[in-house]
Amino acid sequence: MPIAPKNPKPWIAFTSAVALFGIAWTLAEARLGPRPNPRHPAIVDSAYFAFALSAGAVLIQTQATRAEWSAGSNAFRVARAAWLGGLAVFFVHLGAAFHLAHDWRHDRAFDHVEATSGFGPGLFVSYGFALIWLIDGVVWTLASERYARRPKWIAAILHGAMVFIWINATVVFGQSPLRWIAAGVFALLLGQLLKNRLLARAPLGPLGTE
Repeated sequence: MPIAPKNPKPWIAFTSAVALFGIAWTLAEARLGPRPNPRHPAIVDSAYFAFALSAGAVLIQTQATRAEWSAGSNAFRVARAAWLGGLAVFFVHLGAAFHLAHDWRHDRAFDHVEATSGFGPGLFVSYGFALIWLIDGVVWTLASERYARRPKWIAAILHGAMVFIWINATVVFGQSPLRWIAAGVFALLLGQLLKNRLLARAPLGPLGTE
């Protein structure tokens, strides 16, 4: 995808359509199979929809130059649409998980995380992940000018933490064949960041080398 398309509207429409499709797919799958089921297809697939959209947003940021990364720029608008779309699907994913796997009970969710990872308090990491993503999306929407000019270290910490959680959720503890696609996406993002570093592409956008 071109980083600065002449007309970003089709790309924004595309990311919005993917998000809406992911939500509709999740709601349709929620009718299938018995519950409670922590590996319910609606839970698993919605996670990968959210991941795909967020990864698309980050990929744009790894390639955008500073000139292409300003409030209202094409790259900025397309990345924001993908980021917010992923956020919307992720909250549907959380709802599906608590409804289909845990009957809306925190203690059951805690026990599931304990049984899966050996660290029940990791559930609070998931809560924090959702809160951070929500806050970031709100700031991106309501304070675009400030968001576009924020220091790179903020973006680095935010995305570093989210990548760690996504890797664990989709690759390390993921049991879907889609885990290998997710691993490929992480390799692509890492390769892009290394390319930026080796080529010293500066000044760059939010995930540049400076």
